Amino acid sequence: MEFVAVGRILAPRGVKGEVEVEVLTDFPERFAPDVELYIEGRAVTVEGCRWQRGRAILKLKSIESVEHSQGLRGQLIEIPQSHLHPLPPDEYYQFQLL
Repeated sequence: MEFVAVGRILAPRGVKGEVEVEVLTDFPERFAPDVELYIEGRAVTVEGCRWQRGRAILKLKSIESVEHSQGLRGQLIEIPQSHLHPLPPDEYYQFQLL
């Protein structure tokens, strides 16, 4: 399965395992509750999302502590290419141009 990055984990946030995410997508609904995302090829489910200064603060169901979220710093949050939204004619995703 091929993946496309939609975010990058910048840092842990709070003590309950939330993470601050740099958003790399034009479709913020990708971070809605119950959406399945991938980190290092492993599926994770979004439990909640809030926005602060253009960044997403995500609570992922499998991440319960600041220690666990600390280990995710710098990791890409991805989706399968098969989940990409179709684009209008003559528009392309950045990875398609490289």
